[in-house]
Formats: sequence, C-alpha cells, structure tokens
Amino acid sequence: MQASPVYFKIHGEGTGSKAGELIRKTGPILESGFCLHKRHVFGMSVCFDFFRRCGALDALAQGKSHEEVCKLVENGKFSASEMKIIEEICRDFCDHKALVVRSSANGDARGTGVYSSFYCMNTPENAGNFIKKVMASHFSQKAIGFRQGAKLEDGIAVMIEPMVVEPGLKGGWSHYGEDGYAQVFAPLASGYGYTTSIAGATVGAVRGLASEYVKNPLLGIVIKEKYAHGMSQLLAEPRLMKHEGTSFKEGIEGFSGNVMFLSSETGMLEKNDVNKKVLSGDILMLLRHTQKLHERSACRQYFEWAMNTKGYPDHYINQIADAPLLKIDVKIDENSEKFLGKAEFVLGQGEVRSSTMIRITHKGAWEWLDSVAQRYEEYSIMFSSASVGIEIFDRVNFDTLRKATAIIQEDGGNASRFDYIGSHVGGMLTAMDKILLSCKEVKTDKMTLENRATDRAGVYRVPLKITASELEQRAVIELDD
Repeated sequence: MQASPVYFKIHGEGTGSKAGELIRKTGPILESGFCLHKRHVFGMSVCFDFFRRCGALDALAQGKSHEEVCKLVENGKFSASEMKIIEEICRDFCDHKALVVRSSANGDARGTGVYSSFYCMNTPENAGNFIKKVMASHFSQKAIGFRQGAKLEDGIAVMIEPMVVEPGLKGGWSHYGEDGYAQVFAPLASGYGYTTSIAGATVGAVRGLASEYVKNPLLGIVIKEKYAHGMSQLLAEPRLMKHEGTSFKEGIEGFSGNVMFLSSETGMLEKNDVNKKVLSGDILMLLRHTQKLHERSACRQYFEWAMNTKGYPDHYINQIADAPLLKIDVKIDENSEKFLGKAEFVLGQGEVRSSTMIRITHKGAWEWLDSVAQRYEEYSIMFSSASVGIEIFDRVNFDTLRKATAIIQEDGGNASRFDYIGSHVGGMLTAMDKILLSCKEVKTDKMTLENRATDRAGVYRVPLKITASELEQRAVIELDD
C-alpha cells in the first residue's frame, strides 16, 4: 500500500486501520469531489519503540494495572529522533493553529470508542503530550478487551492532521490562552454518512463538531437520498429539496430549529442564525459526493466528514471504512405468540440468540450492570433510551459489552439518535459481530423477571432469537424455541 506523499507522510512502519483505509482510498475520495488534508502518521514501530523504552510492555507482562501502564506511557520521554518528527509535523502544519491527534489501531477504521483522540494547539509540546495520551489508550481495559473480543493483533499508530476550521463560529473546541480569552475552533458542519442504504445515500449533519452530536443527538439532522425526491432529480436540480411531499419525520429527522430549519419560502435548509448563511446547497453537494464515492467503491462505505467554506464549500473526509451489507431474510409476524418486537433501525446483520435479557432504565445503573453481567456467559442488553445507552457505553466495563449478543434501544422512531450512537460505537460492535437495534416497544410482559435493581434495571430470564438485516433495516425479536 503506497501512500501519496502529497497527503500522507509515514514515520516508521505500520499505519493502523484508520490511516490505512484513508491511504488505500485516497483516489476514490478525491475523484468523488471530497477533500483530504495532509496527515502525518506516527507509525506502529515508533510507538512500540517508545513502549519498550518507557517500560510499558514490561509492566504489562508483570501484571501491572491498566492505569499504571497508561501512566508510564504518558510520563515517558521522547527520544531526540522522535522529537524531530514532532517538530517536523508542527512545522508542516504551520498554517493551522489547531491539530487533531487521533488513534489508528488495528480494526478501528470505523472508530470504536475504545481508543482516544484529542484536539490541541499546534506546538511541539502540545502535540507531544497528546501523542502520548493517544498511545496510552492502547493499554486501557476497553482497548485490550476489544482486541481480544474482535481477535485483533496488538498495535497502534497515531495520526496527526490539521483541524477543519470555519472562522467566526461560537461553538466548538475552545483553547484558553494565558490572557484568559478563548480561541474557538470548529468546522462549519460535520457528521457521518453511508454511501448507500435502503433510503439511498445518507448523511447526518450537525453545525460545528460532530462529537457534540453524540452528547446531544437532537442538535442536528439526518437527510436521506430518497426523501430528496430521488438522486437523479437532485443532481439535476438541487432546489428539489422541497417541503411538499416530505414529512419532517422522514426527511429531516432529529430536526432542531435552533440549529437548522427548512425554509418554507425557498424549500432549502438554512442555518437559523444572524447571517442566515445557507447550508442546504452544501449538504446536497455532500450527497452528490457520497453517491460518486459509492460508484467508485467495492462496497458500501461508512465515512465521517467536516466542512468549511472559503468561497466554495470543501467537504473533507476524516475517516472511512468498508460497511458491506448481506441479504438476510427477516420474517415478521406480529400475531405470533413468539413475537416480542420489531426494529425501527438496525446496525449489524444475521441471527443471534440469548437466554437472558438485562434491561437498564437509568444511566446511573452502569455499576449494577457490570456486577450482574458477571453471573452470565451471554445475554442481550436493552436500554430504555438513547441517552441512557450513550452514558452506559462510556462507563461500563468492556467485558460486559463483549458478552452481549445484541444491544437494544427502546425509544425507536428517531434516526438521528440511533445513527449517532451507531457512529459512536458501531465500529466496536460490528467488529465483534454484535447487533444494535432500535425498537419502539419490546413486550417485556412475556418475559419472566428474575432480578430487579429498584426501578433502574432488571434481569429477565427468557430465550430470545433476534434476526436482523441492516440492508433492509428490518429485525425481529422473538421467543426462541
């Protein structure tokens, strides 16, 4: 795999999956109309030289705690040659004030939520400190558990790139200088996308940083090709994104008036702020790029993007991964005595079974979930809402997630909430062949409650079978034979 020197400079050997996929797909990305920043990669060989020198590998072999090993990495000292690399990176990006320091480990092309990434100011001291923090995340309990669960080899590289920034925004990543004033860095918009789905090309967008969407999914929108009256018409006439015939529930899911709105006068999406800068044409251009990327790819692609405008909108690809789909036959009979629920949205595919369901209704029950999960070899986990699920994912032990055959979110009906949970942890779940579902309702009255933790959680002993098709966005939850 030859990296273009225009877009990548690799220091040492081994790029990891995130950088590796960007390198491999540079041609299709650019041919589709997307942009790429130049990136430097602190290679796996450089990282492992550092691990050996700081004592992290010996400490891990001796059974030291994850926290102790991570601390050895964060407190380690760079060699003279490593410092030269960091100084070169900062000089190469001298026109950019803010950098993104990102993990690129084996199996994390789509992102897994188990490794760390950071924003920082462009100085060798800042970049060096955050490179060490990213490297340290290789030894976290979740990262080691993920590699074991997904049967991945150890290995991490660090990718450093300039941040996509739109001047003048108020919301974003803030750096406070010695004078106490904050400099704010954020793209005009960012989000995720799929090059195709049952609804055609799909993009999720939020003003500013996509990481804010994970915290509050109602900040943004999800736009699907088929709700834009067909891609062929869209390519011919972008103004066909009309209000008529497109319901808010289907066309602009997760709509929020304080971020974007659909103008009844123009039929276009606009930012609802003082200057009324129109984003609609930019988002529709993103859909066109997405369709072209699909035509140039071997299978469906998942990607993350960011946008700024300098007279012409530039859409940057920050992350990309294969997301192939299989044809799975899902038969749903709601009148069957075995029927428990059907999914509104689906991530993953195939058929899984479990003998136990653990249901969580409060984000504060994550410690109880860790405790009770130790009693069972396998189970399904059901969250009562997206906000509960996000909090649990961030706090729960990885082994608890590893043993789950399926993860079910109960508050179905909002694609933006589900899709952004999927983008936050989708790579981790799909790498281990897990299924993530969103359902409006699951019939717990057909299950036997075995153990309850006040009103926050409960364990149901019930044989379940879940059949899911991400291609058709259909899944059924049934009592197993």
